[in-house]
Amino acid sequence: MRKNIFLHFSLKNRIFYRVYLFYNLYIRNLKYLFRAGYSQVDEDLFLKKYFSKKKGFYIDIGCYHPFVNNNTFLLYKLGWSGLNIDLNKISIDLFNIMRPRDINICTAISNKKEKVEFFIPNNNPISPEITISRSFSKNISKRHNSSYQSFKTKSITWVDIEKKYKSKIKKVDILKIDIEGLDYKILRSINLKKMKPHLIMVEAPHFEKLETKKIMNYLKNKNFKIIYNNTLNIIFKNQSKD
Repeated sequence: MRKNIFLHFSLKNRIFYRVYLFYNLYIRNLKYLFRAGYSQVDEDLFLKKYFSKKKGFYIDIGCYHPFVNNNTFLLYKLGWSGLNIDLNKISIDLFNIMRPRDINICTAISNKKEKVEFFIPNNNPISPEITISRSFSKNISKRHNSSYQSFKTKSITWVDIEKKYKSKIKKVDILKIDIEGLDYKILRSINLKKMKPHLIMVEAPHFEKLETKKIMNYLKNKNFKIIYNNTLNIIFKNQSKD
């Protein structure tokens, strides 16, 4: 598989890497900082109106970027904080710069501990479509006529994270999951009775209809109902909190 020379060099050269992080925050994506909302389809504006409070706690599994197409940055600016997880080191380094109040964790998360491959698009080392799902990477490659490179790592589970950060995880207002092809598996691995998230947000792209249907049925059986649905994401409310 063709090697991403840029990604390899940037991670090896500290000065160049810092310049690259700065570029991604303040030059390439500067326009996003002047928007009223930061989500792709105004999901964060809905969340702001729904909660109408200055402090809360979110968990973002598959966080991608601290403010570009991000569903929690608007809440962060209002005073919220949370825990963000992504397997891409670049993403987490950006979060550490832009969102120091959050807990930012660089790891591959799965429903079990195991050695895994993760796949990065060759043309974008900070792509939202980085995944540990081989089938998902193949699907995206076909749709975009692009190629991926793979790296090996070890995955951990939500239980591992919960144990390590138990004292820092507060009452969960929002659980958001977007990990490119593995959302259903991760959702099932989380003890929702224990976590008691008020809202759950999951990605629901049109090309993953089967996965979305599984999630909808699973959460319905867990006493969650849909309160928001657009072309990309679905938000479920925990009815047991009424």
